[in-house]
Amino acid sequence: MSKPLLPLASIIIPVYNGANFLRTAIESAISQTYPNVEIIVVNDGSTDNGASEGIALNYPNVRYLKKENGGVASALNFGVMNSNGQWIYWLSHDDVYSPTRIEDDMEFVFHNREAKVLYSDFYKIDDSGVIFDVAKFKFDKIVSVRQVLEQNGMHFCAITLHRSIFEEIGFFNERNWTMQDVEMVIKLSRDYIFYKVESKINTSVRALPSLMYTKYNTRIIQDMNIISMLLLEPQTLESYFSYHKETLFDEFYEYYYLGNYFRFLGDSKNSNFFFKKAFNDFQIPVREKISYYLKYIFSKIKTPRFRVKFYFFISFFAKVKLYYSKNAFYLFSLLLLFQLIIFWSKCNFKELCLIY
Repeated sequence: MSKPLLPLASIIIPVYNGANFLRTAIESAISQTYPNVEIIVVNDGSTDNGASEGIALNYPNVRYLKKENGGVASALNFGVMNSNGQWIYWLSHDDVYSPTRIEDDMEFVFHNREAKVLYSDFYKIDDSGVIFDVAKFKFDKIVSVRQVLEQNGMHFCAITLHRSIFEEIGFFNERNWTMQDVEMVIKLSRDYIFYKVESKINTSVRALPSLMYTKYNTRIIQDMNIISMLLLEPQTLESYFSYHKETLFDEFYEYYYLGNYFRFLGDSKNSNFFFKKAFNDFQIPVREKISYYLKYIFSKIKTPRFRVKFYFFISFFAKVKLYYSKNAFYLFSLLLLFQLIIFWSKCNFKELCLIY
């Protein structure tokens, strides 16, 4: 097959003050063995004195676009609208593709012409590029919203989209700054089948200590509300509950899991609704009910809202220079205990007794 007949693949690299890793990402894109690739770097209004721009301009075979700061979603949309590829790739400025990433995808598409959404396992790397974990997904195909939620960590840099998708369901939501990838994946799973490319792992995602909960402490809560409203849309719920169930426990768990996901999003009203429906409508063994009830109670500690408050207290002590003092430790412990007491007081322990 000659080069002109190969579908064009567009790699879009959004960057904001990302000079530390941008060069590695660009070179991994340039190193693709697939011959028909365009690479687009979108500078989302970086304020690093031209460092990110200077790196991108060093590569003559890379298209460089610049815009005012508007968030990752706006940079991706800008890149897609200015691209020409039939297949769209999002490569974060701090992530890496192996040389055969696109070639393996296109080989899969050649044998599965109906596919429009591809996904794959990926490596997790540290700031030195050393692999420390592998994210493996159990499904060969994803056909419902529930499967997407159960994957618990699908990374968009390990997803490939056909261009027609943006014409059919729209672009990334630019009002969503911190969870635009989660929102798009949920939307995709309502209308498309995700096909897993079972080649060698071709994507490495850099997992760095996140500053999200300090930098976006207000915005992330707003974005979680966007996800919560999306999950309540009839089309989303229809897809979620369409997943195959074999036992009574499967039916209990799908309501329980959805309640737990709303808890993660900080949506207490809907969390309690699905949680109570799980326990009231499905008579599973008492030991199982107690076990899942306790898991549900303690899941609050893992939520982003809880971590936002945790980082707020840490920042407060650091600013008043009491962080390492004994008094600060005691004060912080009391504040944390106060948070737990407030949460504990909201738990309906009467419901636990009714389980019997």
